Amino acid sequence: MPPNLTRRRFLKGAAASVAVPYLISGSVLRADTAPSNRIGLGAIGLGARNSSGRLAVGGNAQVTAVCDVVKAKREATQQRIGNGCKAYNDFRDLIADPNVDAITVATPEHWHVIPAVTAAKAGKDAYVEKPLSLTIREGRVLTETFRRLGRVFQHGTQLRRSGANRHAVELMLNGRIGKIHTVEVGSRPGSRCGCEKPEPVPEGLDYDLFLGQAPWAPYCPSRVGVKGGRPWTFIRDYAGGFVTAAGIHYIDLAQLGLGTDDTGPVEAEGEAVFPEDGLFDTPLTWHVEYRYANGVKLIYTDNRKCAEGTKFIGAEGWIHLGTGSPKAEPASVLGSQLGANETRLPPAAGHGFIDCIRSREQTSCPPETAHRSTTVCHLANICMLLGRKVRWDPEKEVFLDDAEANRMIARTMRSPWHL
Repeated sequence: MPPNLTRRRFLKGAAASVAVPYLISGSVLRADTAPSNRIGLGAIGLGARNSSGRLAVGGNAQVTAVCDVVKAKREATQQRIGNGCKAYNDFRDLIADPNVDAITVATPEHWHVIPAVTAAKAGKDAYVEKPLSLTIREGRVLTETFRRLGRVFQHGTQLRRSGANRHAVELMLNGRIGKIHTVEVGSRPGSRCGCEKPEPVPEGLDYDLFLGQAPWAPYCPSRVGVKGGRPWTFIRDYAGGFVTAAGIHYIDLAQLGLGTDDTGPVEAEGEAVFPEDGLFDTPLTWHVEYRYANGVKLIYTDNRKCAEGTKFIGAEGWIHLGTGSPKAEPASVLGSQLGANETRLPPAAGHGFIDCIRSREQTSCPPETAHRSTTVCHLANICMLLGRKVRWDPEKEVFLDDAEANRMIARTMRSPWHL
């Protein structure tokens, strides 16, 4: 048992395995579960991913605190949950709450790593929405922090938990479509936004805390998304566009299918169309080609050029994975059964976040896996911004003979934020 894991938390009963730990109403908690045996969850960032209520976490977990820089959001969510749930403006106050055992983070990308690392240092576990990080360095810091402190971590790339997707990957690993030579990944394209005039910061919004590590900029509605949606996704100060936010799901499947969860490509080269003006500055459309050390080519584009999802192309056929049922050519491949001695992936059904808080087992998408998949997306943005090929050392996590690219591994954080 890790030294900072209390006996009360270790002895928590079994909880339902879920892909995404959405908030739940206290009314779904089992009456026979003693409060001292429940896992207290703190939800940071109360947009659609952290307040939908579409999934219950289970009888042994309870949302005890919520946090958002928008006062109306946190107070409305607090009222909806009830049962003594506390509402915080600052994530640091939520993490300090003794009734919070673990956090779920569903904020803009530039606010993924700092709260998670803060929680780990406070002896708490973390679920973080995809993509993992704003930069490659952030992802490495998070990975090493959780490894060193023995905390449980789950990333929000739930497609790798799909039983159908995992079975299809197992078929590929056992040669059903021959040797894989190419993987094609298609994701949603980006978006444009016109110029907006600065406005006064609305009452009830902690705009400085929203900006966090990002450079100061005048407030305008499409920078923060107070009117709904996630426009900040397309602003480089806060995110990587749909190259990271949407494509991470399919890049993660590519990493799983190639057996490269602990490494990555060695080259990346690509081009993109960027907005000519306006607030948004991440790619609208793109085409990136990677090469792995074993010669496999990964082609990553927006879905105007390639079907959305992940297509593995082998010497004897192909398999396409995504949000729906897998497809294959020949179609009979998917009906193939695995023999007793063939390669299998570790089971994912029992490795949900809540289960693993109790058991202290590794989740289906632990930090190293999340970091490696997200890094593939970051490499795309870096090579497109540079407009040339980059050579990457996945072991040392540096670009080879490229000082300009290496400066893009991390970003300067606005004071007082740091890692």
